[in-house]
Amino acid sequence: MDEAFSFLQLGWLNAIREWQEELVGNMSSREFVPEISYAVVSSSLPQGE
Repeated sequence: MDEAFSFLQLGWLNAIREWQEELVGNMSSREFVPEISYAVVSSSLPQGE
């Protein structure tokens, strides 16, 4: 596996772990997963005009 790709994967995992630590007191895991899914998907989609 490419080292740069592995580094990027770890970066995403670390970001999600940090978000979880920040939000764990404010929401359940059932609320957390859709929030993260939306954040990841919406940031990767091209923006319309």
